[in-house]
Amino acid sequence: MGSAIVAYLVKNNYEVIAIKRPGTNLFRCDAFYNEVTWVDTSNASYKTKVIEFGPSIIVHAAWSGVSSQERLEWIKQLQNFDLLADVFEIADKVALKKLLVLGSQAEYGKINTPVDETYPVDPQDAYATCKLAMQNIVKNFCDQRSINWYWLRVFSVFGPGEAENWFLPQVIINQLNNRDTDLTLCEQQYDYLYIDDLAEMVINIVKAVDKKSGIFNVCSGKPQALKTIVEYIKSIIGGSGKINYGALPYRVGQSMQIGGNNNKYNTIFGEVKKTELSLAISQTVAYYKGQYINKDNMAV
Repeated sequence: MGSAIVAYLVKNNYEVIAIKRPGTNLFRCDAFYNEVTWVDTSNASYKTKVIEFGPSIIVHAAWSGVSSQERLEWIKQLQNFDLLADVFEIADKVALKKLLVLGSQAEYGKINTPVDETYPVDPQDAYATCKLAMQNIVKNFCDQRSINWYWLRVFSVFGPGEAENWFLPQVIINQLNNRDTDLTLCEQQYDYLYIDDLAEMVINIVKAVDKKSGIFNVCSGKPQALKTIVEYIKSIIGGSGKINYGALPYRVGQSMQIGGNNNKYNTIFGEVKKTELSLAISQTVAYYKGQYINKDNMAV
């Protein structure tokens, strides 16, 4: 998500300094790499370099431990507060006007209906608990310093560049390679947002003048059945791999509808015209086809 946001910032003529961790693969940033000032957290003077740059807006999109297993690991999740401390240190030494931080719909806990920002939070794992704790910390820090803060509860996001081990890339790559895929019945309805639409929603907040701080759902507002998405992927690729629905059980306590109400965002920042799901999936498939098909047009 971070690379897509930076791409849109560059596209909108913002001067960007980006923080990266040691060993980070920046292949998603190839198209704009030379238009961004990069600093590595392993550099002892990295905070000094950011302070000298003097950002007026910070977008904090970094989080370690997003896989399903890592979300249960408390030590891994708590390490995310180290970077937040660095962000606060920088914020106290520059004329910061806005701080945007990516939260998660997981803060709401188990849901089976589209939720707005007033829905009670009920985090179920270390990941969601730490996200929610960070939201409160960000609010108090910024309120004490009259910094506008925006906590973005992001729902499901997909698109080019998504890690291969996530749901949609796995389905796409298996189909490209004519491999069978074992899935649940895929009756769940998820609120999928195309990565470019997420980036545009973030940029709208960056551009906004004197807009009220707060928590905002970032989502499409249109939950889709997973089976509908899988079948569309299969129809585009035309692979021979079978989709074995029901081969996997649902998780204990599986939420069957994870959707968000984004009326609050739309009212304050204006509605972003969302990419049609069919087009978004087609563009995503095209990306992975380019990554996983060699010059002889054979899957790799």
